[in-house]
Amino acid sequence: MVLAVLTAGDMMSAWNLLLYAVVGSADERKRFDAALADMHGALASEHCNIAVQLHAPKYTARYWLASGKPMRTEKLDRVVNASRQSTLTDFLDDVDRALPATSTALVLWAHGAALDDVHELPEGPGGGLSFSRRNAALIAHSATLGYDVLHVGGDLSKLPSIFDLPPARGPERYGCKWGPDPNSGEFLTNVSMKQAIAASRRKRLDVLALNACWMGAIEVLYELRDVAAVHLACQVYATAWPYGEIVARLSRNPDHTAEQLARQIVDVVRDNIRDKQRDDTLAAIRAGAELEKLAVELDKLIRHALQLIESDWPYVHELVMERAQRLDDPYQADLMSVVLELAKKDEAIAAIAKPVIEQLEHVVFDHTAKSPAHPNLRGLSIFCPKDTKIDLIDAYQGTDFRTHSWAKFLVKFQQRAGAS
Repeated sequence: MVLAVLTAGDMMSAWNLLLYAVVGSADERKRFDAALADMHGALASEHCNIAVQLHAPKYTARYWLASGKPMRTEKLDRVVNASRQSTLTDFLDDVDRALPATSTALVLWAHGAALDDVHELPEGPGGGLSFSRRNAALIAHSATLGYDVLHVGGDLSKLPSIFDLPPARGPERYGCKWGPDPNSGEFLTNVSMKQAIAASRRKRLDVLALNACWMGAIEVLYELRDVAAVHLACQVYATAWPYGEIVARLSRNPDHTAEQLARQIVDVVRDNIRDKQRDDTLAAIRAGAELEKLAVELDKLIRHALQLIESDWPYVHELVMERAQRLDDPYQADLMSVVLELAKKDEAIAAIAKPVIEQLEHVVFDHTAKSPAHPNLRGLSIFCPKDTKIDLIDAYQGTDFRTHSWAKFLVKFQQRAGAS
C-alpha cells in the first residue's frame, strides 16, 4: 500500500481531519462526492490535512487532501470491511505515519442505530437471537446462579452477572450499530470503535465525531469515553454535515483546541438549522473523567429511582411513559428530561439530582438546542423503551454501561409493567 505524504518535508501539521465513510447507494455516493469536493476546495491552510477512507460497493478507496495540491486518490488493492476493528485501526495508523499532526479529529459518517439488537433482532449466521430464545438462554443461565430472573422482587444484587452473558453467536456485535459495510452488511459497534482507536499508534483522538443517527446516547459515548477528549454526536435522525464550511473554519483557525474545533462544528450545524437547511441536532460532549463523573452521579440518582418502582409505581410509570422527553427514536429519551422529572418528586431526590444536572450541563458544553423540530433536547439521550418486551440483555450486552443502575432500573420497570 502506497502512503501519500503530503506535508512539506518533516513539518508536523496542527490538525488532521479524518473521514471514515460508508456509501451504499447512488444518492449516498453523490452526497459523498459533493462533500469531498467541498472539503478540497475549502482547505486553505498548510497546517491542516485531510484523509478520507471510503467504503463503497466492491471497492475501498482513500483520498488525500492538502492545501494547494491536487487531491490524490488511492484505490486499495482489496476490499476491506468497514465493520472490522482492524480496518479502522489500519486507517488511523497509515494516516498517522503519512501525515504527522499534533491533533487528530475522526469523523465516522454512515447510518447509526444506537443500541444493537433493539431496532431489529436478525436471525441467521452472525445474527442475534430472537427475544424469546434470548430470554430462554437468560433464564437457563440465571438458574445456574440459583436466581430466578423473572421474580427478582427487591433483590437486584446479581443482575450485573446476568448482564455478563456471552454473545449469542458469531462475532461480537453488541453496542451501537454504525454502517453497514456495503459489501458484508455488517455493522461497526461502539465496542469495536473503542478497541480500534485504543489499538492505534496514538491510542486516542482529540475529537471523535459521529455523523450518524441516534448516536448521542450516554451508553454509546460512555463506551468511548477514554479514546477521545471530545465527542460530537446527534440525538435524532441525522443528515450529512456541511463539510466544506467545517474545513473552511478549521483552515482559518488551525490553532484551535479540541473543544474549540467541536464548537465550530456545532456552530456550522446551528447555522444550517437557522437557515432551514436541516432539522437534526448536534452536541459537543466532554469525555474522559468528565463523562465518568456524570455516570457516577447518575448512578446515585437511579439507585433511589429503583426504590420508587416499589414505593410509587404510578409516578415512575408516568415518568417513563408520558413525562420523559422523547426523540424520533421510540427507544430513547432525553437524559436531562428524565433527571429533571425525577428532581420534581421531592426535596430529597432533588438534592441527589442537583449534581447530575450540574455535571450534565458541564459535559454537554455546546449543542443545537433550538432546532425547531427538536426544541427540548439537551444533547444526550438514554435508552428508555416504552415497550416492555425489549430484550434489555441483548441491548446492553458487552458494554460498560450494562452494570449501571439504569440497566437494573429498566429490568425492574419491565417486570413491574408486565405484571400490571
